Amino acid sequence: MPDTKHRTPNVAAMLVLVVAAAVSAAPPTSPFVRLYDTGKASPKPLPPAAVAKRTGWKLVPESDRKHRFIGDAVFANDKLALVLRRGGSGARVHSLAAGKWKQRSLLAPCAAANDPAAARASLAITENTPAAVTLAATFRTKAGKPVSAAYRLTTGMPIAEFRAGKGTQRLRVADAIRHLVVPELLAIDVVLSPEFMTHAWQALPTENILLALLDGQGALATIVWPSGEQSADALRHRSRKDAFGAAEIECPQGKQVWYGLLEAEEIWRDRAIEAADLNKPLRLPWRPPFAARWRSGFAYADGYPTALDIAANMPAAQSDAGVWLEQDVVCARVHGLKRASGLSPKHVVLYPIDRNAATPLTTYCPVDIMRNALGVGVCQYVLDTEGMGDSAEATPAQVAAWLERTFRRRNAAGQAEAVRKRLDALARYARQVNDRHVSHVELGGRLANRCKQAEGVPSLASVAKELGEILEDMAWLSSEWAKDDADPRLAIKPRDALAKSFELSATSIIELVGKAEAAETIPKAVRVCRGLGKSLDLALGQSRLALRRVRARCRTLAATQPKAAAFVREIQQDAERALRPKRSAPKGEK
Repeated sequence: MPDTKHRTPNVAAMLVLVVAAAVSAAPPTSPFVRLYDTGKASPKPLPPAAVAKRTGWKLVPESDRKHRFIGDAVFANDKLALVLRRGGSGARVHSLAAGKWKQRSLLAPCAAANDPAAARASLAITENTPAAVTLAATFRTKAGKPVSAAYRLTTGMPIAEFRAGKGTQRLRVADAIRHLVVPELLAIDVVLSPEFMTHAWQALPTENILLALLDGQGALATIVWPSGEQSADALRHRSRKDAFGAAEIECPQGKQVWYGLLEAEEIWRDRAIEAADLNKPLRLPWRPPFAARWRSGFAYADGYPTALDIAANMPAAQSDAGVWLEQDVVCARVHGLKRASGLSPKHVVLYPIDRNAATPLTTYCPVDIMRNALGVGVCQYVLDTEGMGDSAEATPAQVAAWLERTFRRRNAAGQAEAVRKRLDALARYARQVNDRHVSHVELGGRLANRCKQAEGVPSLASVAKELGEILEDMAWLSSEWAKDDADPRLAIKPRDALAKSFELSATSIIELVGKAEAAETIPKAVRVCRGLGKSLDLALGQSRLALRRVRARCRTLAATQPKAAAFVREIQQDAERALRPKRSAPKGEK
């Protein structure tokens, strides 16, 4: 897994530059958080111009937590503003980009699915400092049920925190969303487009992060929550077929969801794919607005995962499929993307996912939002979920970096025992990850067998075939088929070749300790180690994503196909058990 020690935007460094300024005299663009009373309740959502000018607004003094609002409540830093109107149905996000304030998403608590807040009933200040402001609000839903939530904004961060209170079960992020991206940061992302929705809502195969590509291509909302057991759904737009209307995340009392807004001109880009495009390369004029790891994905009706990193300057002759960048043109070769099921992609979508060495420190990426919200990176989160949280120092990236440092020293020969211990830990880690992957794929094989048998039952045939196709994708991505089997879904045969490769690689590195050729040979061995690590991550990530796709589709089918509900719930429960966080072994336990 990748190194978890990445650079992230440093708010502390920024505060050093502004701490000498008097907070009360700070301009509206100060990174400090400021709380305002507008003095008059607005019957309609505040326009961006009002948030920019703040005419007639009263600044609520620092540490004043007893203020009684006459108008609407607004609190803001230099990136976001949250507006809680007296008659509002949640907190409206406004953002400052390129010197202009813009109205963005509505963050509304829900008592249940399709029962969001309708009107604010009360408001209280629970925190009011330059470093952070928190407002606790209660609402009534359309069905008359009380719900409550706390909203928090901190210094200099493009992140709003939502904490569910009494009565709240879900958070609705309402906006015109052109595409949703389900990141599988160890493997391949899923890109979803609204044109494929067949019902009013659709369960999403998320882990704990969702990207909402907002209308206009200038903003990307990163939505993060702490647990993979919190479900998420996409909601159809009331009047548009080319946009989702909202995303809803399960968030019962005491749970949190973070909403991070990233903005830049063309921070995401898409292009519709027509039937004629399937026979020729696409060329899309576009320049990434900042240096980062950018991804591209193709949107399929069934949520098939396709999104990978965009390659830089790859000659067309070297790319039979995929997306690459040639100067200021994105090239996409879509020949062969029509799958055996007959499905073809309808969009190609480009978006940032993580920083690289050239990303400016003041620029945020989706993974930065995740790290700031949860305090851990992608690798650590997955290890914790899989019960291997204590193995973070034994990942291929960590061990490879350690080996490079060790063999650069002149006394590397004296580190033979340390090298052996580190590589033994790496081999154990590889075996653990491989075993997790194998268990997921074997479960997929058992579920595929049940689906195949259920295809003979008329009331189950269509749903069984649909779920079986997802499990077929799992096998193609994660394993090998039996060549002589007419139906490969019944023959998922996981291999442990990766784990064995790690063991062989470790043996060859140990043999180099103290030898003259070590300095020349170790870099190649380390590259092999890193490459095997990426392959291991990909295998685990793909098998986990496949089970999440099955789980999500079962949730939707159980609600929309009542005759098959019992069958799909059994499949869903098996997938949920496999994905449920595992217990980490106590120290010393093997």
